[in-house]
Parts: sequence; structure tokens; C-alpha cells
Amino acid sequence: MKKIILSLLLTLSCIAINAQDNNLDYKSRPAFLRSIFNNCKSEIGLSMDAYANLHIVAGKTIAIKGKAPEAYFMIEPDEDDVCDKSYKVYNAHFNGVSVQYSTYAYADVLSLTINKEDYHINEYDGACDSHIKNLRHQYKKTKTGEILTLTCTKDIPLFSDNSNRRIILKKGSVLTFNVKK
Repeated sequence: MKKIILSLLLTLSCIAINAQDNNLDYKSRPAFLRSIFNNCKSEIGLSMDAYANLHIVAGKTIAIKGKAPEAYFMIEPDEDDVCDKSYKVYNAHFNGVSVQYSTYAYADVLSLTINKEDYHINEYDGACDSHIKNLRHQYKKTKTGEILTLTCTKDIPLFSDNSNRRIILKKGSVLTFNVKK
């Protein structure tokens, strides 16, 4: 019985890793390199408005729409300057769901916290060279900063490190970050 359970757990782990890998891109230059903040190396905290039109399948469908009551943008320097000069981190807290999107070198990470459970796609690995496929970036420079709009072009799975559970960010979901200098 123990061997069966162990085999099942190994199989599920392999499936989860492979599923995440199929949603990552290692070859193309990521669009987030076009951000005006991409080459910043100083620590900065900026105000930001964040808007969502998210459809999340987490057992049941959760819809998050509207402006986040709390949102901010941070640039966190990488003192070791390994692959990039800094992490660019967008944080938004909607009613019931927190969103964090961050970039570093050629990698990005999208995390959602729902009911105190964290789900994510991608991690900063040693090479920092994989970014999320099916996440379209649109940048618009403004007089006071930059607007980043992220759109899911296909369903995107996010995985929990604490359990075998996952959620799906549905195609057509949109996040908009209006960062103000």
C-alpha cells in the first residue's frame, strides 16, 4: 500500500511539474523587458492603481472585478547583481484575493493568494530565463509613469507548494497596473 501511495505521489508531482513547464517559455525575449522600469537599480516604492477582471477556477469560479483598495509597486535591488539589477514587483490586494506579479532578468512570477493559500506559476530559478507563456503584456507610457496591462491569452494554471491543489486563471482575465512616478 505504501508503494502504491508513493508511486501515486511521484506521478502527481511529475504531472504538476510538466504542466507548469508547458506554460513557460524559454526561447523568446519576454515583453516585460520593454518596461520603463526594467533597468532601474535603485530601491523605489511607488503608488499604483490596480484593476482586475479575473476569472479564477478554484473548485468554484471566483470573479474579481474592479479597482484594488490597496496596490503598490516596488523595485527591490539585487545586491548581488546576478542576472539583473533589480526585482520589479506589482502588488494588489482585492477583496478576498491578493495578486503579486514580479519580473527579474528574463523570468516573471505570477502569484495569487486566495483564502490564505498561495498559488503561483514560475519561480526565479538559477538561470532566470523562463517566463509565463500565454500572458500578454501591453505597456503605455504616461506623463506620470506607466500602465501595464496583463491579459491571459489561454488558461493559465497556478500551483500551490503546500498541497497538490491548483487553480486556473481563465483566458480573457485582465490585470491593469497604473504605476505613478
